[in-house]
Amino acid sequence: MIMTGCVPTNTVVPYWNEIKNWSREDRSNLAKLLEISLDEEESSGLANAIPVEFLEMASEYALRESHAGRTVPHVKAMNWIKEKRGWK
Repeated sequence: MIMTGCVPTNTVVPYWNEIKNWSREDRSNLAKLLEISLDEEESSGLANAIPVEFLEMASEYALRESHAGRTVPHVKAMNWIKEKRGWK
């Protein structure tokens, strides 16, 4: 059980309950990704590895979908995920 100390009282972070059920390999892969994300040189390298054209296409698609009303608000998506994972 992981506890956080940056809130008035220590609370369990719900996703840690999920992670502890993962296989050793999956937890190891997550740790590697977290380590890379904390290393400024490598994380900027990962971001720079995404082609600009792809980012432009993705943003244009997202904008078209938003204007067409075919999007889900972030809060609604997060609530759905929490509900499916049993975090609510």
